[in-house]
Amino acid sequence: MGWKIVFFSQGYGKDHLKRDLLISKRLIRKDDRIEVKFASYGEGYKAAIGEGLQCVNLGLDIHDRIARIEKLLCEEKPDLVVTDEELIALPLSKARKIPSLLITNWLPPHPNHPAVKYFADADGIILAHLKECFHLPFNLKTPLHFVGPLFHPLKRGAEEKTSAGKAKLAIVLPRLSHDSLDFLRNLLEMARKLDGGIHWLVLAGEFKEELKREYEEGSFEFRNHLWGLDQYLLSSSFVVTSPRFFILWQLAELGIPSMCVLHPNSEYLVQHLFLVNCIKEIGYVLPLFEGEDRGKIKESLEFLVSYRTHSEGVKIQRRQSERRAAEIIVSFLKEGVNAK
Repeated sequence: MGWKIVFFSQGYGKDHLKRDLLISKRLIRKDDRIEVKFASYGEGYKAAIGEGLQCVNLGLDIHDRIARIEKLLCEEKPDLVVTDEELIALPLSKARKIPSLLITNWLPPHPNHPAVKYFADADGIILAHLKECFHLPFNLKTPLHFVGPLFHPLKRGAEEKTSAGKAKLAIVLPRLSHDSLDFLRNLLEMARKLDGGIHWLVLAGEFKEELKREYEEGSFEFRNHLWGLDQYLLSSSFVVTSPRFFILWQLAELGIPSMCVLHPNSEYLVQHLFLVNCIKEIGYVLPLFEGEDRGKIKESLEFLVSYRTHSEGVKIQRRQSERRAAEIIVSFLKEGVNAK
């Protein structure tokens, strides 16, 4: 007798789907009686099709998504639902008495956060952090399983030639909001003062034209979007980014140094600090707060430019995390089926 698992992968970006694909492969290697189905939307759905997977398109509209999740649960009758930050699947699974696991990079920062009710609907939570690098914001009733960093690696060999030519490529992925523009301007001013030979590729969003006029001089290239971001990351010498779980871990595994710009008033600041500290244990990332003066920004950029890192330890840790996640899912699956 086989077991059926449905993975619901959050679709704003491809990273959740690709992570789930890695875990599913380990599941099938552990027990070939396990059948896996995928459901996602947006970039997640496109990534699934690109990988040659059969995947249900849940749609971007939340009302369509709820209806399609309910339809899928009714038709497939899975033994277990695994949802990767697609929170709406949790209460829908609970309503049908289907056991569920949540894979997540974060936890609600306080008991009154709107996501708490969804986290409470899961029967178990797989948290993509190391236990020793994470402190719980409050006591969740749902059992937590710390497995370490879960992410899909970027693969060398598909580097895209960019307009950087022979120059070093620095990528800037800032928090795009009006209250962060002053910090971004300070960062670009200090970047302009560094020695030549660096091409700065800046994700500027709606501020592209404004920044382009201000920084006509210097090796800056401003983009509204960075389609095919993976190829740019693979070509980069270093990256300045807001706290992006997947990108920071992917860079650490590649040995590409990064600067993580932290917003001091973010309700997730504590969790962002845990993320940075965890990566620093086995990889490299330099934290910098928005609001730092130009001297500190310049000092940090100079250090980042000269830093070289190699981190085989991140790859080892990622593979261990995948194995742990697969073991937890299989154990949970068998327990749930035996309880029926």
